[in-house]
Amino acid sequence: MADNKTIVRNYLEQAWMKHNHAVIDEYVAPDFVQHAPNTPPGREGVKAFFAMLTSAFSDLDYRVEDMLADGDKVCWRWELHAKHTGPFQGMPATGKSVTITGISIIRLANGKLVEHWGEQNMLGLMQQLRG
Repeated sequence: MADNKTIVRNYLEQAWMKHNHAVIDEYVAPDFVQHAPNTPPGREGVKAFFAMLTSAFSDLDYRVEDMLADGDKVCWRWELHAKHTGPFQGMPATGKSVTITGISIIRLANGKLVEHWGEQNMLGLMQQLRG
């Protein structure tokens, strides 16, 4: 079995960089816990998140800037470039290009992603959309 850092890197490459959301069933545990408000649990929550993201933004370009692993957790700093082409949080599409940055932590068990914590610069995103 691959180490945790490799598993997360492969998941990010497939799901985020290549937009292959079919891999969610392969990498994400059925009882996945997402520590974020208004996010449904489990794999279906991950699928719902990507559906929301891709309906609001196009031309998604996700980059991993740094990645660290310790025990059952992997942490990475990321940057996402996209174009706002659909409704997002009550705001109609602006057509603006945006950059979102954040840090994520994943806990793995038995080679699957089981828990996620993340912080992203939502204030910066909203300023870009409204500015």
